Amino acid sequence: MRGILFGNGLNLRFDIEQFSTSKIFDRFVANIKRYSDMYEAMFSVSLTEDVINELFEEHKDSNIEALAGYLYSYIKDINDCPIWSVNNEYMLQELITSIALLSIFYDNEGLIKPNIDLTKLPDIVKYDRVFTLNYVEFWDDRNICIPLHGKIVYNDLQDVPNAFFYNTAKYGGSEYKAAIEKMKLKGNAVLFDPFKYVFAPEGIKKQDLICIAGIFPSDRIFPGENLCPISPREIYKDLNSIDEIDVFGVSPYGDISLIDAINQMKFARVFVHEMNIKEIDEWGKLLKCPHEFLNSNDI
Repeated sequence: MRGILFGNGLNLRFDIEQFSTSKIFDRFVANIKRYSDMYEAMFSVSLTEDVINELFEEHKDSNIEALAGYLYSYIKDINDCPIWSVNNEYMLQELITSIALLSIFYDNEGLIKPNIDLTKLPDIVKYDRVFTLNYVEFWDDRNICIPLHGKIVYNDLQDVPNAFFYNTAKYGGSEYKAAIEKMKLKGNAVLFDPFKYVFAPEGIKKQDLICIAGIFPSDRIFPGENLCPISPREIYKDLNSIDEIDVFGVSPYGDISLIDAINQMKFARVFVHEMNIKEIDEWGKLLKCPHEFLNSNDI
């Protein structure tokens, strides 16, 4: 069985300006400000304009995982919680995933609706399976892609201006509910369950995310209004059926679980943007299966 795996580099091939690093950065910083009531309510953390500028001013070229990592580390380090519990980790991971995915797919006017030039889509007919790390593949109207990080059904999302995500499973919690009510005065609440999707701030391994590892009895877990049971699940198990894989638009940084899955293949072919030497060196250190590198333009 032969498969192809797409990452965010496919969106760059489509020249989707709204998904460029700079545009996502601008939306991410704006959304951090939008969620200020939530940090205050859940973690007693105040993120002022000066703090936000100091945190992110030097990182305008960083990807969304790195930006989320800076926010995650700051809240975890500065919070007013007497003990950093599983409950706190659960709430923080969920909150940051919400902000990150909101920043990818919404701007101030509502859902982003990119125009796709299908002539730039690689030929997928020769593959038995098509996998994606993207939450949405706008060209996939036949639903042939297998989403490894979860699939957002775009048509099910509300297309409203000044949107923010909230989760009804947490709405019974008094602090969460109070924060959401404050946010509704300035924006439109969109129902969304972030733990359906795999997103890891830089510094957290995907297999260690609560949405993947699940919740188990622990001396750091306590009864709480906002805590919901989560069963563990196996990430990348859909790749087990593949013998040979082509990898396009995927970074070698930060996802050891994915690299481990690729290393189970009989052969891997990695398409690298403009044959970037740094990326090739990094892939070369990680890949243990037989492999080759090709220019992404040759796909």
